Amino acid sequence: MYADLDSRGRYSIMDLTPDEFETIRRAIKAFRNGMMMTHTFTGKESDKQYIRATNIQRTLSELL
Repeated sequence: MYADLDSRGRYSIMDLTPDEFETIRRAIKAFRNGMMMTHTFTGKESDKQYIRATNIQRTLSELL
């Protein structure tokens, strides 16, 4: 596994093993669930992070 910077300035994680993939999926799920329990969503940065985490979690779940 390694990280690479793409043309838009975002990091991409490449060459994941199945175990690493599952670890990342679980970490994002835990992050998202923690945000649901502790944040009041008001249209700020936390909302954007929550939406992005939801989209990443959904994408990872579809790939499994």
